[in-house]
Amino acid sequence: MITYTSIARRFGIAALWAGGVALLAPVASAQSLANVPPDRIFVHAIAEQSEKITDIDSLDWSGRNNRLLVDRRALSRFYSLYTMTPEGFRLQSVVLAKPGNMPTHAGGGSWHPGGEYFIFTAQKQGIPDHARAVPRVGWHNDLWLGTTDGSAFWQLTNTPSQRNAPTGAVYPSFSPDGTKIFWAGTTGRRSDSPWNQRSLFIADFAFENNAPKLDNIQEFQPGENRDFYEPYGFSPDGNRVLFAGNLVGGNPWFDLDIYAYDRRGPRLVKLTDAPRVWNRFATYSPDGSKIVWTSSGGMVIRSLGPNGERWERYLRSELWIMDENGRRAKQLTFFNTAGHPHFVGKRVFVGDSAFSPDGRYLAVVLYQEGSNFDPESRIVMLKLGDGPPAKFEWKTGGEETPAPAAEPEKPAEPAPVIVDPDRKPAKVTW
Repeated sequence: MITYTSIARRFGIAALWAGGVALLAPVASAQSLANVPPDRIFVHAIAEQSEKITDIDSLDWSGRNNRLLVDRRALSRFYSLYTMTPEGFRLQSVVLAKPGNMPTHAGGGSWHPGGEYFIFTAQKQGIPDHARAVPRVGWHNDLWLGTTDGSAFWQLTNTPSQRNAPTGAVYPSFSPDGTKIFWAGTTGRRSDSPWNQRSLFIADFAFENNAPKLDNIQEFQPGENRDFYEPYGFSPDGNRVLFAGNLVGGNPWFDLDIYAYDRRGPRLVKLTDAPRVWNRFATYSPDGSKIVWTSSGGMVIRSLGPNGERWERYLRSELWIMDENGRRAKQLTFFNTAGHPHFVGKRVFVGDSAFSPDGRYLAVVLYQEGSNFDPESRIVMLKLGDGPPAKFEWKTGGEETPAPAAEPEKPAEPAPVIVDPDRKPAKVTW
């Protein structure tokens, strides 16, 4: 069983006392915030990773191996995938760009629930449109599956793509039972947004004859617009998928809200409803009762550049939390508020996040304005608690989680396979 003793030590939890009563236990009990309403949840401490690893865009936290899976822009300006401990130790590349082997950009990774595999996107070879093939845009990207140690890879999709008619894939994730995959992708059709037209996809996933396979690919385009969908994964019970989108006709692509699609209905639920507000990067809590997401609500942002294309240079946002049905929304962080203990002194926006399996910690990608307005990103760890903290601390450095015991050697993996690129997706009506 995985514990978080070293994370607790790092936050100094054992040293936080008031009136002889410990404010926080060294190791939080599993899902101990499950019954706490959002308006009672506060950030009790923030800790920076020891290695101060920068240029992170996406992350995922595995409950099986207690490792973060992150994509990171290297000195070559291309993205690749790495694993590390939650404290920022033991950074290890798991996708290596080699001629004739893996494409240039690789990222947007997510763990299989068993912790033995991860799914990610990677740029096709032969289309040097590198700026728009970064993982968060995903043009000319296919879905891939890799083993945790980076020893074997399988290409799952091979959709034809061209510079003037790009297709692609972004941010895939597994269902809790590992039998389905949810992602978004560029369709090859133009739109008024810089992303071009996108769709959402759900497919069945299984190993057949020792090779991974996708079946029953379903394509969704909810709402009146088709210019931006971004997927964030399944609910813990596997019944809903979470995504951001601009679904109201006539609104610009960056007028974003958070939605949940309940596959049992089917039923589409709008979880945020705030015109001219940036709502993005949503994550379910481990028990599914709450959602955290990024919002620019309450902030004055006069411009995001022509057609929203320079949003990274002007955006301000914070982390919020709400019930899974969209009620009782509350702001969690105040990085942009002068005088607040969270204030960092520069413009900040919040990106991807991932809960620890016990729901007490959040790994968050924090973007801070650097030179020439360009943002610089790093990971910070948030400690959540019931009620306002008696003493808030922002910590740097920390102790490493002890390495898990070595697992027995596994048999050699089967050879990679490619799914039939001519297979057409099944259209679904919302």
